[in-house]
Formats: sequence, structure tokens, C-alpha cells
Amino acid sequence: MRPTTLAEIEAAIRAACGTDTCSPDDLDAWSLDNPTRGHCAVAALVVHDLFGGDLLGAEVHRGGVHIGHHWWNRVHGIDIDLTLEQFDHDEIVLDPTVHERPAGGGPRYEDQYQVFRRRVEGLLHSGPGSTGSELGSDVGLEASVGVDPGLV
Repeated sequence: MRPTTLAEIEAAIRAACGTDTCSPDDLDAWSLDNPTRGHCAVAALVVHDLFGGDLLGAEVHRGGVHIGHHWWNRVHGIDIDLTLEQFDHDEIVLDPTVHERPAGGGPRYEDQYQVFRRRVEGLLHSGPGSTGSELGSDVGLEASVGVDPGLV
């Protein structure tokens, strides 16, 4: 099986974003110009499916006022945030805390997560040299972010 790079995973996540997988709280702000808006939770769950590690969550503030939450991953001490660009310059992501993974996509995002996961998996499998393996098997994290292969 060919290793999948973090760049390929990021491209698949960006391409998988749509209004049907966006957080309902962010639907009005979602656009083709900002496709990852409202996708941090489902993207973090898919990255967790692939690599394990920790799920990180933090409040997002604008002008000192709490306006939402942001989710990303930490794998072997490396933060992987494939949706950080969704935020405007005046939106500040505070320091994260580690969270337990909810079952599936969690009660709030289960439907979006399932659609998003299948879409990312399909995009990863349709690339050149794809063998059609399941999400989470044989992903080359060590090649994409310099992690010792024995740790993955």
C-alpha cells in the first residue's frame, strides 16, 4: 500500500467539506472560499481515526467574547490542525484541553461525521496508487510529519 501523506489527507479533508457536513452553528459563515469553516470537529475525528492521539478543544473568542469552540489533534506531541485557517484575524483560539473521544461523531455531529468520514475515505482511495484500504490503516504519518515509524 502506498503511504498517505499529511498533505494528501489535508487535501481530502478540504475537498470533503460542504454544507451537509458543516456544524449548524457555522453554516451561515461557510463558503467555497472558506471550506473548512465549521468542520473542525468532524475533521479532528477523522484525523483521530487515522492516527489516534489526543483530541484537543478550545474556546474561540472575538473581542474577548466567547463565540464558539475549535477542535484539533495532537499526535506524538505534534499538533495537527487542518482547519485553523477557517478563522478570521480577529477570532482567537485559546489554549486547548484534552478531551475524551465521543462515540462515533458525538451526539451533536454523528450524521455530519459519518458523511464526512465516508467522503474523506473515498477521496483518499481514489488517488493514484490507491489500494482501497480502510481509513486508519497504513497511513504514513512518519513520512508526512517526521515521526519515528516505530511509534505509529
